[in-house]
Amino acid sequence: MFALLPLLLSFPLQSASEPSAKLPEGIVAQWDGGSISALRLERFLGHTFHRKPVGQEALRHLLQIQLVEREASARGLAIPESAVSERIHLAEQQSESAGIDLYAAIAQRGMSREHFQKLIRDSLLHEELVRQDLSLTTTPTVEQQKEWTESKVGELIAASLKSPPGWALSEGNWEISLEELGASIHSALSSNRIQEYLEQLIIQDKLEAWAKETGTILTPEILQAEIEWRRNRVSQNPAFGGMTYEKLLSSQGSSLEAVKHGAELRAVGFLRLLARERWNDAWFDSLSPEVRAAHNAKFGESRQVSWLFLHAKNEKSDPLDLDFNDARNELLAYRKEMEGPHNFGKLASKLSEHEPTRTRDGMLGWLHRNEPGVIDEAVCKVAFDSDINNISDPFRTKEGMAILLVHQIRPRPDEVVFRELVRRSKHEELRESLLSDVTY
Repeated sequence: MFALLPLLLSFPLQSASEPSAKLPEGIVAQWDGGSISALRLERFLGHTFHRKPVGQEALRHLLQIQLVEREASARGLAIPESAVSERIHLAEQQSESAGIDLYAAIAQRGMSREHFQKLIRDSLLHEELVRQDLSLTTTPTVEQQKEWTESKVGELIAASLKSPPGWALSEGNWEISLEELGASIHSALSSNRIQEYLEQLIIQDKLEAWAKETGTILTPEILQAEIEWRRNRVSQNPAFGGMTYEKLLSSQGSSLEAVKHGAELRAVGFLRLLARERWNDAWFDSLSPEVRAAHNAKFGESRQVSWLFLHAKNEKSDPLDLDFNDARNELLAYRKEMEGPHNFGKLASKLSEHEPTRTRDGMLGWLHRNEPGVIDEAVCKVAFDSDINNISDPFRTKEGMAILLVHQIRPRPDEVVFRELVRRSKHEELRESLLSDVTY
């Protein structure tokens, strides 16, 4: 069975935008005093993703392509033009039957007709290699082709994890540079993701230049403070299920050592120092009572909270729906059944209709008085109006009704820590200011 159409439809879409005519050839970003080349961006992508799933998948793709070409060359295999034309004709027929404009789909995915023909030729070479090795008289199945490729590629993927600096793979006659890997990743990621990584490079360059110009020294204490901040964020976020920062990095194909020696941590360290300069102690001392209160609501006292949530509507559209009064009565019944806070998590894990927290016994985590864009303000209000270890009355949220339980209260941090938290929240504002004069 010919499987070209699913392959074609899964081929990554390319950005329709063209490089800016204002930029020199090979440059993807420029500002007064600096620029980023396409080659450097691709090396950055290769280095960043090398040992991560996206990078491993891109490397696998490169190996699959090179594997077919190398094996075919070593065996002296060649595909007749007539066979390529026949396969293309079959693709055209399948596309027409499926109501797909084949060549429009090719163009949409950034492929030229020549690239498409090469893809066809490589697929035919792949089939022939597998047919020879398995002594088949018919076209190998997709599964047989996958198994053949995996057996050849698996050892190379494992070897890639031990490659010397600068290489995605250096094993025997196989050499794939980080730039080559980055180019493959570049074609696979969305334009929005590429923009994110390009901006990261720009920010790193600008902060290094700022530090050099001002004589700013990045001390180990600053870097360690950032690592500790990340550790606390991971440990306090119930979404990570008690995972440590180190384990989170490992699950992403990274490590604490890699972070410590990476440019990204240096950049955040410099952001911390720049934020101290922009929002210094004099700035805090000049704040109005209203602004100070707003900062206290976001970074002051916090409370560890669990909840039990039920969906509710103003009007029922189905007999199984609950209106707000039904939900209130049901929650009152659940509260009575709990017979105290010790059974709150047990019932929340069975009855709550908020799936992310239901699987964690209803645990929402640590909340401040104001969590804009993160938590419904009604939840925060009830949490700060409730006593510790007392189950609240049912209250209305945007999507239903809930009851909650406050487990612990953490007081406002001391002034030094408080100011660092406020400054940390300004990092995005600093990033935007650093990017304001960049041409893409």
